[in-house]
Parts: sequence; structure tokens; C-alpha cells
Amino acid sequence: MTPRSRLLAFLALSLFVLLPLACVEISDSVVAVVQAKQSVEERLVSPGSADFEAAEAVARTADGKYHIVYVAVDSQNKLGALLRSHWLVLVGVSMPERTGQTLHVQELAAEAKRFEVVELAKEVGESWAFPWDAEAGSPVSAGM
Repeated sequence: MTPRSRLLAFLALSLFVLLPLACVEISDSVVAVVQAKQSVEERLVSPGSADFEAAEAVARTADGKYHIVYVAVDSQNKLGALLRSHWLVLVGVSMPERTGQTLHVQELAAEAKRFEVVELAKEVGESWAFPWDAEAGSPVSAGM
């Protein structure tokens, strides 16, 4: 095989492997979760120790422009002890650009409760969809 034919074979194989990866669709929820994790990480005392136990969009507007993301993360405090913290993050999502903008970050005393998610959603004033309306298994507990 000549060097030129090897190069052409390599380019053809690369195109075959990489082209499907370029076509992967990123959902608005994924953009929101990534943005929320970054925003929470910025607020931690030791971001390098962060171990995200949960990060899930728990509510979204009908048009997908706004998401409320619940985040649970274990990270070190100033003394080096691992502590779990819980957060609700409101993220605005722009899908053509696949970008998210953090609009509100709220640290919680414990796991998120449905009423906390609903209260944050009311502040935005849009029409929201909540996962507990349609399916079981939401990371947000029903308790008050």
C-alpha cells in the first residue's frame, strides 16, 4: 500500500467514525444539567472534590426555555470533611446555540421537595411541566 492510499484509507475511516458523533443531538435538558452543575461547582469550597450524586432537570417550561435542575453533590468543606449539599438551579436554555444561562441558584437544607420546585417555577411565571405529573421516580420528594 502506498503512502497516499494509506492516507486516503485513514481519512475515509476517520470520516466514517467521526461523522456520526457530529450528528448527536444534545437535548435542552442536558444543556440545563451541565450548566447547573457548573454553577453549583463554582459555589463549593473545594470544587475539585465534587462528586455529583444527582443532577436532573425536575421541571421545564413547555417551550424548553427554562429548566429547574436538582443537584446533590458531595464535596469537602473548609476542614476537609465530605458533606452533601442540595441545590435547585434555574437555567435559561437557548437551543440553537446549545447554551445555558444560570438565572437563580438556591442551596437547600435537605433534598428538594415538590413545593420548593413549584415555588421557584411560580417566580418565573411560565407554563411548567413536572415529572411527577407524568411518571414515578422523580428525585424530588413529595414531602413538605
